Amino acid sequence: MMDYEIFKDVIEDQIKDYLPDSFKNADILIRRAHETNESYDEICAILSDEKMSPAVGIKYYYEKYREKENIQSILKELAGSIVELHDIKKEVEDIVDLDNVQHNILYAVVNTEANREFLENAPHRQLHDLSVVYRIRLGNDEYGKEISMKINNDIMNKMELTEQNLFDLASENTNRIYPAKAVSMEEQIREILQRQGMDNETIDVLVDARMLRESPLWVVKNDAPVGGAAIIANTDVFDELSQKIGDDLYIIPSSVHEVLVMPAGQNDALKLADMVLDINRTETLLADRLSNQIYKYDKENKEITMATDTPNKSIEYYNSYKAKTNDLERKQPKGPKM
Repeated sequence: MMDYEIFKDVIEDQIKDYLPDSFKNADILIRRAHETNESYDEICAILSDEKMSPAVGIKYYYEKYREKENIQSILKELAGSIVELHDIKKEVEDIVDLDNVQHNILYAVVNTEANREFLENAPHRQLHDLSVVYRIRLGNDEYGKEISMKINNDIMNKMELTEQNLFDLASENTNRIYPAKAVSMEEQIREILQRQGMDNETIDVLVDARMLRESPLWVVKNDAPVGGAAIIANTDVFDELSQKIGDDLYIIPSSVHEVLVMPAGQNDALKLADMVLDINRTETLLADRLSNQIYKYDKENKEITMATDTPNKSIEYYNSYKAKTNDLERKQPKGPKM
């Protein structure tokens, strides 16, 4: 059985034999692609007239090869995926025209250090130890799941936009499509239980409303299916909450999807940072981690600063068997991808 590196060499050398004649002059390239906090190998067949190059994740096919040990069937399937993506490429290129997408450009926030490779070829702006990045909301699949495409420098240039243009559009669109909201822990728990189909009478029995109402913890998020922590790039919701509470706020980056907020006057930022570090190490999937630091919203100056600058800055580790197992069990293999 071939190891992964040899497998990559073989498919790079032989994939053209399984592609139609229209690909005989294509350049075959294996390159690194980037998800949030992670990177992986993908293969693409670049035609001379292409503006965008669709690619297919390699690891998925290597796992199938390990199961079958039949490289010919894997190459045939891989070639089919490449052809299929090229068939829909023109439709995606049309989507990238500015008139089609300007109302669907959104932003997200990611950890800068963990995504440095991606950021080298993508428009972004620094936000303390985080970076604001951009994506195009393309619609929803047959299951209602949102489909989006990250914006790299090539796509930005094709749309003839600057990073400032992207930020202005994304700020307006994100706030319009997925407005930020702050909910109490009672509201958050009730919302989760209702989504699970539980009736209000049962929820009332299970939820200690008085205790939760007295909890100083709030969840700040939006309704985006992914990347809800993007609200940290907009201070409006924190201003409203700080005025309601009457205190500055500590912002706890629980994941890339949402943040937790507590009154700054009642808590110790370093202890909170230790808690975040421990949860990142033991519970949070690598792809969902945002930061090990705590941020502070100053209600007088209306700005977010870093409340901590602890030495444990890296979020890329497997210090816990449980966290590693969670990643392996819940992460899907990467197959065809635009």
